[in-house]
Amino acid sequence: MREFGARLTHYSVQGNHVHLILEVEHRQMLARAMRSLCIRAAKRLNAMMGRSGRVVADRYHVALLRTPKQVANAIRYVLANTRKHLVERGVPVGPVTVDEYAAGPAEHVPKTMRLRPSALLLEPRTWLLQSGWKRAAEGPGLSRRSASTAVRA
Repeated sequence: MREFGARLTHYSVQGNHVHLILEVEHRQMLARAMRSLCIRAAKRLNAMMGRSGRVVADRYHVALLRTPKQVANAIRYVLANTRKHLVERGVPVGPVTVDEYAAGPAEHVPKTMRLRPSALLLEPRTWLLQSGWKRAAEGPGLSRRSASTAVRA
């Protein structure tokens, strides 16, 4: 994605969908990065499963994040998504949930989550993702020119 000007800063892989927060300068960069990601994922998943054909649907939801509050909410949503799904299914969760399939900068992670470091992530460059989100955060760990983008594939 880097070659298309997109920077992956947060992600969460669920059973049937993926949440991503990307920094991009314009929609064309986002479209190219998403196309590249879908092709790479399909090739690797098909090889792993010994099959061929379509893997990823031709759709994704985009939300432009323009304010500190939007960014703080998106980070919280992406990084705490596994915990949310476990609670919805009635699975008992302790005070801290370990998510093997999510990643984000350590200072963005809610206290109720433990994530592994990921080599896939790039350091945020925009003010909103570097420090702007803190203006809207409600307590530690969460609560202008370039917009960040949250993507659900």
